[in-house]
Amino acid sequence: MSQPAVHFCVVAYSVSSLAELHNLPDQPSYVPPLFWFERVVHLVIAEYLRRAFAVDLSHSIEERRKQKQDLLSLIKSLHEGTRNSLRRLAEWTRQWVGFAVINPMAPNKLWADSPETVEVLRGVGLIRVANGVGLDGSSYLKNRQVGEAVGEFVFGVASNPLRDCEILLPSDVEETHFQE
Repeated sequence: MSQPAVHFCVVAYSVSSLAELHNLPDQPSYVPPLFWFERVVHLVIAEYLRRAFAVDLSHSIEERRKQKQDLLSLIKSLHEGTRNSLRRLAEWTRQWVGFAVINPMAPNKLWADSPETVEVLRGVGLIRVANGVGLDGSSYLKNRQVGEAVGEFVFGVASNPLRDCEILLPSDVEETHFQE
Protein backbone atom coordinates (compact mmCIF):
# COMPACT_ATOMS: atom_id res chain seq x y z
CA MET A 1 0.00 0.00 0.00
CA SER A 2 1.46 3.33 -1.03
CA GLN A 3 1.35 6.50 1.03
CA PRO A 4 0.01 9.69 -0.59
CA ALA A 5 2.66 12.18 -1.38
CA VAL A 6 2.77 15.17 0.93
CA HIS A 7 4.41 18.33 -0.31
CA PHE A 8 5.44 21.19 1.91
CA CYS A 9 6.33 24.64 0.78
CA VAL A 10 8.93 26.10 3.06
CA VAL A 11 9.66 29.79 2.89
CA ALA A 12 12.85 30.76 4.56
CA TYR A 13 13.54 34.29 5.70
CA SER A 14 16.77 35.55 6.99
CA VAL A 15 16.89 36.87 10.52
CA SER A 16 17.77 40.33 9.28
CA SER A 17 14.75 40.52 6.93
CA LEU A 18 12.40 39.50 9.76
CA ALA A 19 13.92 42.17 11.98
CA GLU A 20 13.39 44.77 9.26
CA LEU A 21 9.78 43.65 8.80
CA HIS A 22 9.19 43.92 12.54
CA ASN A 23 10.49 47.53 12.56
CA LEU A 24 8.49 48.54 9.48
CA PRO A 25 5.69 50.40 11.35
CA ASP A 26 8.29 52.71 12.91
CA GLN A 27 9.62 53.84 9.55
CA PRO A 28 8.55 57.28 8.21
CA SER A 29 7.32 55.86 4.89
CA TYR A 30 5.31 53.01 6.36
CA VAL A 31 2.49 51.72 4.14
CA PRO A 32 -0.55 50.79 6.26
CA PRO A 33 -2.16 47.38 5.94
CA LEU A 34 -4.58 47.05 3.07
CA PHE A 35 -7.56 45.79 5.06
CA TRP A 36 -9.31 49.16 4.57
CA PHE A 37 -8.98 48.75 0.79
CA GLU A 38 -10.37 45.22 1.01
CA ARG A 39 -13.33 46.56 3.01
CA VAL A 40 -14.06 49.28 0.44
CA VAL A 41 -13.86 46.80 -2.44
CA HIS A 42 -16.18 44.45 -0.56
CA LEU A 43 -18.73 47.23 0.00
CA VAL A 44 -18.59 48.31 -3.65
CA ILE A 45 -19.11 44.76 -4.87
CA ALA A 46 -21.99 44.20 -2.44
CA GLU A 47 -23.65 47.45 -3.50
CA TYR A 48 -23.26 46.54 -7.18
CA LEU A 49 -24.79 43.12 -6.60
CA ARG A 50 -27.66 44.64 -4.65
CA ARG A 51 -28.41 47.19 -7.35
CA ALA A 52 -27.91 44.81 -10.26
CA PHE A 53 -29.67 41.70 -8.99
CA ALA A 54 -31.98 42.91 -6.24
CA VAL A 55 -33.62 45.91 -7.84
CA ASP A 56 -36.79 45.53 -5.78
CA LEU A 57 -34.71 45.61 -2.61
CA SER A 58 -32.99 48.79 -3.79
CA HIS A 59 -36.33 50.43 -4.50
CA SER A 60 -37.73 49.46 -1.10
CA ILE A 61 -34.62 50.80 0.65
CA GLU A 62 -34.94 54.10 -1.22
CA GLU A 63 -38.66 54.28 -0.42
CA ARG A 64 -37.94 53.63 3.27
CA ARG A 65 -35.27 56.35 3.26
CA LYS A 66 -37.73 58.79 1.67
CA GLN A 67 -40.43 57.95 4.22
CA LYS A 68 -37.96 58.52 7.04
CA GLN A 69 -37.05 61.92 5.61
CA ASP A 70 -40.76 62.77 5.43
CA LEU A 71 -41.19 61.75 9.07
CA LEU A 72 -38.19 63.86 10.10
CA SER A 73 -39.65 66.86 8.24
CA LEU A 74 -42.98 66.28 9.99
CA ILE A 75 -41.29 66.15 13.41
CA LYS A 76 -39.34 69.34 12.69
CA SER A 77 -42.56 71.10 11.69
CA LEU A 78 -44.24 70.37 15.03
CA HIS A 79 -44.60 73.01 17.74
CA GLU A 80 -41.66 73.19 20.18
CA GLY A 81 -43.71 71.91 23.14
CA THR A 82 -44.98 68.97 21.11
CA ARG A 83 -41.42 68.11 20.01
CA ASN A 84 -40.27 68.23 23.65
CA SER A 85 -43.07 65.86 24.65
CA LEU A 86 -42.12 63.53 21.80
CA ARG A 87 -38.51 63.70 23.01
CA ARG A 88 -39.61 62.64 26.50
CA LEU A 89 -41.59 59.73 25.03
CA ALA A 90 -38.55 58.60 23.01
CA GLU A 91 -36.32 58.81 26.09
CA TRP A 92 -38.87 56.84 28.09
CA THR A 93 -39.05 54.21 25.32
CA ARG A 94 -35.25 53.95 25.16
CA GLN A 95 -35.13 52.39 28.63
CA TRP A 96 -36.84 49.28 27.24
CA VAL A 97 -34.39 48.62 24.40
CA GLY A 98 -32.83 45.22 24.93
CA PHE A 99 -35.69 43.86 27.03
CA ALA A 100 -38.26 41.30 25.93
CA VAL A 101 -41.04 43.88 25.67
CA ILE A 102 -43.22 44.81 22.71
CA ASN A 103 -44.65 48.31 22.47
CA PRO A 104 -44.02 49.59 25.98
CA MET A 105 -46.92 51.88 26.85
CA ALA A 106 -45.90 55.11 28.50
CA PRO A 107 -48.44 56.79 30.76
CA ASN A 108 -49.27 60.05 29.00
CA LYS A 109 -48.87 62.10 32.18
CA LEU A 110 -45.16 61.11 32.29
CA TRP A 111 -44.25 62.53 28.88
CA ALA A 112 -47.03 64.74 27.51
CA ASP A 113 -47.45 68.35 28.59
CA SER A 114 -51.17 68.51 27.68
CA PRO A 115 -54.01 66.41 26.25
CA GLU A 116 -53.72 68.44 23.03
CA THR A 117 -50.13 67.21 22.58
CA VAL A 118 -51.33 63.60 22.73
CA GLU A 119 -54.03 64.32 20.15
CA VAL A 120 -51.64 66.19 17.83
CA LEU A 121 -49.09 63.35 17.87
CA ARG A 122 -51.86 60.82 17.38
CA GLY A 123 -53.36 62.85 14.56
CA VAL A 124 -50.10 63.10 12.60
CA GLY A 125 -49.50 59.36 13.03
CA LEU A 126 -46.47 59.30 15.32
CA ILE A 127 -48.07 57.57 18.32
CA ARG A 128 -50.89 55.21 19.10
CA VAL A 129 -53.06 55.66 22.18
CA ALA A 130 -53.68 52.32 23.85
CA ASN A 131 -55.76 53.07 26.92
CA GLY A 132 -57.66 56.05 28.22
CA VAL A 133 -58.04 59.59 26.99
CA GLY A 134 -55.79 62.62 27.33
CA LEU A 135 -53.28 62.55 30.15
CA ASP A 136 -55.06 59.62 31.83
CA GLY A 137 -54.21 57.25 28.97
CA SER A 138 -51.14 55.37 27.75
CA SER A 139 -49.37 55.70 24.41
CA TYR A 140 -46.50 54.23 22.43
CA LEU A 141 -44.54 55.04 19.28
CA LYS A 142 -46.55 53.80 16.33
CA ASN A 143 -44.07 51.39 14.71
CA ARG A 144 -40.38 50.70 14.06
CA GLN A 145 -40.15 53.17 11.20
CA VAL A 146 -41.60 55.98 13.30
CA GLY A 147 -39.38 54.90 16.20
CA GLU A 148 -36.29 55.06 14.01
CA ALA A 149 -37.16 58.56 12.75
CA VAL A 150 -38.01 59.82 16.24
CA GLY A 151 -34.83 58.25 17.62
CA GLU A 152 -32.76 59.89 14.89
CA PHE A 153 -34.33 63.25 15.69
CA VAL A 154 -33.85 62.90 19.45
CA PHE A 155 -30.59 60.96 19.81
CA GLY A 156 -28.87 61.65 16.50
CA VAL A 157 -28.00 59.39 13.58
CA ALA A 158 -24.90 57.79 15.09
CA SER A 159 -26.34 56.97 18.52
CA ASN A 160 -29.94 56.10 17.72
CA PRO A 161 -30.98 53.28 20.09
CA LEU A 162 -34.37 52.91 18.36
CA ARG A 163 -32.86 51.91 15.00
CA ASP A 164 -33.79 48.32 14.19
CA CYS A 165 -34.95 47.68 17.74
CA GLU A 166 -37.58 45.02 18.08
CA ILE A 167 -39.54 46.50 20.96
CA LEU A 168 -41.70 48.38 18.42
CA LEU A 169 -44.01 46.65 15.99
CA PRO A 170 -43.16 46.33 12.29
CA SER A 171 -45.02 48.72 9.99
CA ASP A 172 -47.14 46.04 8.32
CA VAL A 173 -48.97 44.90 11.49
CA GLU A 174 -49.87 48.28 12.89
CA GLU A 175 -53.31 48.84 11.41
CA THR A 176 -54.63 45.33 10.95
CA HIS A 177 -53.99 43.79 14.36
CA PHE A 178 -54.56 46.60 16.82
CA GLN A 179 -57.47 48.90 17.42
CA GLU A 180 -57.41 52.14 19.33
